[in-house]
Amino acid sequence: MLNTFDSQLKSILQPLSYSGDTNNGDPVLAAVQANDENTLRILIRAGYSINTIDPLNGRSLLHTATYLGHTEIVRRLLKEEVNTSLYDRDGKTSLHVAAAYGYSQILTLLLNYETHVEHLDYDNNTPLHMSCKFGHNECCRLLIYAGANLNPINRDGDTPLHSAIRYKHAGCTAILIHADASLNIRNGRYELPIELARRLGHHKIYTIILHCLSLSSQSNSSEQISIPNSSITLSEFEQQWRQFHLLIQTRMLANQHQLEEQIDSIRDVLDKNQLKQSVIHRKLQTLTNLCMQQNQQAYQIINVRQILLLFYIFNTIAYASDQKKPRARDLGIPFNGIPGKYNSIIDVQGVEVGFSTIIKGDSIRTGVTAIFPRGASKVLQNQPCFANWFSLNGNGEMTGIHWITESGFLTTPILITNTNSIGICHDSLFKWYLTRNVSTPMVNINNVSLPVVAETYDGLLNDINGFHVKQEHVFEALDNGKGSDSIIPEGNVGGGTGMISFGFKAGTGTSSRFIENLNYTVGVLVQSNFGRKYQLIIAGVPVGEEILKIEKNNTMVPDKDMGSIIVIIATDAPLLPHQLKRLTHRASLGIGKLGGIGGDSSGDIFLAFSTVDILDKTSTTKTVEFLLSDEINPLFEATIQCVEEAIVNAMVAAETMIGHNGFKVDAISHDTLIKIL
Repeated sequence: MLNTFDSQLKSILQPLSYSGDTNNGDPVLAAVQANDENTLRILIRAGYSINTIDPLNGRSLLHTATYLGHTEIVRRLLKEEVNTSLYDRDGKTSLHVAAAYGYSQILTLLLNYETHVEHLDYDNNTPLHMSCKFGHNECCRLLIYAGANLNPINRDGDTPLHSAIRYKHAGCTAILIHADASLNIRNGRYELPIELARRLGHHKIYTIILHCLSLSSQSNSSEQISIPNSSITLSEFEQQWRQFHLLIQTRMLANQHQLEEQIDSIRDVLDKNQLKQSVIHRKLQTLTNLCMQQNQQAYQIINVRQILLLFYIFNTIAYASDQKKPRARDLGIPFNGIPGKYNSIIDVQGVEVGFSTIIKGDSIRTGVTAIFPRGASKVLQNQPCFANWFSLNGNGEMTGIHWITESGFLTTPILITNTNSIGICHDSLFKWYLTRNVSTPMVNINNVSLPVVAETYDGLLNDINGFHVKQEHVFEALDNGKGSDSIIPEGNVGGGTGMISFGFKAGTGTSSRFIENLNYTVGVLVQSNFGRKYQLIIAGVPVGEEILKIEKNNTMVPDKDMGSIIVIIATDAPLLPHQLKRLTHRASLGIGKLGGIGGDSSGDIFLAFSTVDILDKTSTTKTVEFLLSDEINPLFEATIQCVEEAIVNAMVAAETMIGHNGFKVDAISHDTLIKIL
């Protein structure tokens, strides 16, 4: 046996000894570089050290394996009890390297072997600094879960949050803030995170931070801030602000990307009217700083939320957003809760959404929306998820709900369209199954999958009796489903193309909430087609009544109760069907917050599902984990918040439309909305 081992070793060393300068003649280093675990194991058995340092770059074998992303080599070295605290010429441990390169599997291995998570390199960077600098979201999460300090300061005075902002990584920024990283630490340039984001022009990150500050201020409704007596009064401030805002709005250029020209134009207007941008900016910035410092001195009191809203609008105008269609938050409308990454139903892992939008000629304004509870692949495999539904007012249709009531299962995609296209969508979904997955019939003796198709009425803008939705449109929506890392369009898209809400153009809208203490997400998609103008309430403000005072009621939309809303609720929380039923009930409260009443002619039908895997077809029994009922309140709250925001998103994104018989529905004016709020 010993002779056999010696011959193996000799056969390994012979070629490795001529490997050139890249491994300095070290056979163990050569094996690591070649990702040859078997050779490495034999060399270790022969007594070769695994803690040697490469004199060329100061790296250990563990460093080299980590740099190269050789996961199995790292696993072998850790199993052989390699020294994980060795550092290279920059003072970086292997944990720094894994975090910088985004090797989440290697990072997990290192953390499992009790690698020191707080080691500082020669620039005082921790591994968390490195993951944030290079924008590796998963590594950032892993380090936080491992107990990494959220607020270490490097030689530049930057915390990991400053690093994420400096290098424009919105994902890491959101993760750190949700983990309670401090927003009050100043860097080497004496900048708070929000000030750094603003100076660098990182609009998306700036929005994330400002939203979290707003949430923080709302967490204590009695929390106030103070303005020194030397400052302008509230009424003077508001008066100047309105003038400043209107001046900018009237001079904004159509091309949103020509920022320099916009700024020059703004300066000209401000100079002519003796309103200095820097003065107002300074006042607003001072107020925001006071918010964060929770200054309680005995000065004049102003509501925190109002100041943050004004500051947000100022910066939204000064730094034009690169989004083609603004969402409700982009207008500064305050909503409670922490949104997911995209503030969309696809923030629930696995959910996919597809659209077919049909706009032709003067009269065709309709479409189809498809929602895959756990992606197209699992739908085609007939893998069900728990689901349930509820009707606030039942003057509408959603097929397939009787089987959901009976079984508690949702197996098919959900289609949403117009009232007269329920049938074609139902038939086409069967045909789609047959053409896309012949091996697994949609309906067989062992597994029943009945299509779920919902509708709202678009007959004011659309020639609904022309039956313009065809099989190819249904297939288009089903074949074009998009999941994570996608932007879901809103407004005049899919089934929502011809829909109206509160007398304004509406349609498709979506929103999500991340429930931090439970680590679950709730996402909502709505097809909104309900409400009369005077009923509209946004952020507690009777917006509809105020708009009627300004614009009068010159709309072509009939002033009577009509229309419907379909609400689809997705969550990755482990909920049973009866718990999902309770979730659907809360959608009513979100509608009510906006002024909806579930009128007699309305079809308000809601469906909720959980994306958690529930069935193992290889077994006749299944143990199911579920959330205890006394822990479900945050999901109720998230559902209400999502429904409210999704409906407003649909209205904000929608554009004015002229349709069948010249019928016109105006979009809600963003300027008017901002002014009223």
